[in-house]
Amino acid sequence: MAKLGLVLPVFRVSLLIKMAATLASLLDNDSEYKKAFQVFLESSTEHKSVKAFLNGPLPAILASIGEGKTTFNMMGVGSGTGELDLEILRQLQLQHPGAKVDNEVVEPSSDMLDKYKDLVLKTPDLDHVTFTWNNMKTSELEKDWNERNPEKKLDFIHMIQMLYYLEDPGAAVLFFRSLLQKNGKLLIVLVAGDSGFINLWDAYGTHFGKCHLNQGISVEDMKRFLDARGITYQKYKIPAYVDITRCFTPGDEKGQRLLDLLTEVREFTQGFHAQSSVFCTITCTQSGVFCTIACTQSGVFCTIACTQSSVFCTIACSQNSVFCTIACTQSSVFCTIACTQSSVFCTNQGVFLLAVQMRQYRHKLKMATSLPSLADKYPEYMKSFQQYLDSSFEHQCMTAFIQAPLQNVLSSIREGKTALNVMGVGSGSGEIDLEILRQLQLQHPGAKVDNEVVEPSSDMLQKYKDLVAKTPDLDHVTFTWNNMKTSEFEKDWKERNPEKKMDFIHMIQMLYYVEDPEATLLFFRSLLRKNGKLLLIVLSGEGVWTKLWDTYGDQFCKNGMNQYLTAKDIKTFLDSRGIPYQTFCLPSYIDITNCFTPGDKKGELLLDNLTEVQNFSKNASPELRAGVLDLLRGPDCSQEVDGRIKISNNLEALLLGP
Repeated sequence: MAKLGLVLPVFRVSLLIKMAATLASLLDNDSEYKKAFQVFLESSTEHKSVKAFLNGPLPAILASIGEGKTTFNMMGVGSGTGELDLEILRQLQLQHPGAKVDNEVVEPSSDMLDKYKDLVLKTPDLDHVTFTWNNMKTSELEKDWNERNPEKKLDFIHMIQMLYYLEDPGAAVLFFRSLLQKNGKLLIVLVAGDSGFINLWDAYGTHFGKCHLNQGISVEDMKRFLDARGITYQKYKIPAYVDITRCFTPGDEKGQRLLDLLTEVREFTQGFHAQSSVFCTITCTQSGVFCTIACTQSGVFCTIACTQSSVFCTIACSQNSVFCTIACTQSSVFCTIACTQSSVFCTNQGVFLLAVQMRQYRHKLKMATSLPSLADKYPEYMKSFQQYLDSSFEHQCMTAFIQAPLQNVLSSIREGKTALNVMGVGSGSGEIDLEILRQLQLQHPGAKVDNEVVEPSSDMLQKYKDLVAKTPDLDHVTFTWNNMKTSEFEKDWKERNPEKKMDFIHMIQMLYYVEDPEATLLFFRSLLRKNGKLLLIVLSGEGVWTKLWDTYGDQFCKNGMNQYLTAKDIKTFLDSRGIPYQTFCLPSYIDITNCFTPGDKKGELLLDNLTEVQNFSKNASPELRAGVLDLLRGPDCSQEVDGRIKISNNLEALLLGP
């Protein structure tokens, strides 16, 4: 018996690699898909099972969301023809008699939306409900909502059996979750991981057609994500089944349509035939330079092309072996796999490429390394970081940006207002924050400022407080100190300030240190007022630091969640979601002269910082140390100016609206 699962609130979806296939996708023929889907509904207890939940556990949840309220804001995402939406509205009316309801309906299918409207016309007792019809995809709604209703919050949102059809389910759920009132609830219904449907796709999904984007998402994926982030949730099992008897009767039209729906292959019975294909899964060892591919059958010859700047990796499989090893050029032990929608499809008769799908920023397979991470020894990290600041132009180039291009931005955010809400995320010891506050005061003289500071390091935060105590003319600023990680802050903020919006948020050189840069960016962007601005500053991706890590990063430390993250990656993510931004180049350099003097303490601290390795000169092999110094000294990486050796370290500023 299959089961459906329900989760409140959200998770981040795992990357799913899809295999190439030659079978015709059912989704490419809307008419045939609808016929197959109708047979599925007739053959399954899905709607009945979900309705049983809506009539059972859900009323108590609906009763809790707004006791005593006279108006409720609701939203259905992927509402289809509306049967389940109207049942939820009926239960809400029972729990809150007399209350008015503002109901937003999000559905990309015009045909489905018309059927929903027809159902509303036929259904009595809906005079208390105002329907707003959003005939658009969720990605389109997000942009439209931020322009139309940036301050509006919702009491209840439901997303029932629809996350499979999104390109980035995790980001979508985070967005909708950000729309909730303080006591609001988000309802998600998905297939359970132990269902027959998941088992079918696990076994044969690679053979099927061009399926919807994330058919493998299950409640188990959500639970793992929620547990990892410390997000609490309630979970309910909803027993359901599909009657597949007619699938076993040759030529039965309903049986064939049901098979089409289950496999998402058009005319599955006619189009499917046995293939001599071999499908491979990647299994990476925790020690050593090589990864292995374990194939389900022997006799496969595959090639994987992975790009990481100039590094190309291939997987060469022998004709008589089920195991293959990755051979990377430039002695790489750290391979970046990029996946596309059309991924691994290997046959006994040829060579196919595994392309890689880049999910907003690069995903990496980390191999074991014997070099100790600098980040594991905080006092040494702080010494090396201070040496980096002393040797680089980073703070100066940021200050120049803040004093010039940023001025116009700051002047536009709340013209004529007497109070401004500002937030610094990863503020460090506060020098850049105070420069931003100074410029803000120049643009808005007399305005009061509420300044939230988010910094996980107690040592850095104390230095920030000391700097504030020494700095004059800050009486107009109220500081709130948040000594916590961004993930902890997100949870704390939603409990403490769910309605509060910000005029200006800055995240400077800090996205490398969060587990999920995309989700972090989207959360803080969701806190902006209508005319608010979010400032990001990261490496441009074109400096020598990036080239150093592209070449030797695999042999450095094991720490640094996203040390490869650059402005180029963030812009790719923003472009994919249609989020507009402004970009500014911040030219910067690092003076590395001391690195070439053996035993020079400043030079060794700087090398530690550049490589993120404790005592790099002592712990690295002579070959690695020589290779790093040769790369840094090379004519395409450094230049000598007035007897000093300097490398470029350009930054890029990205400015986003709500």
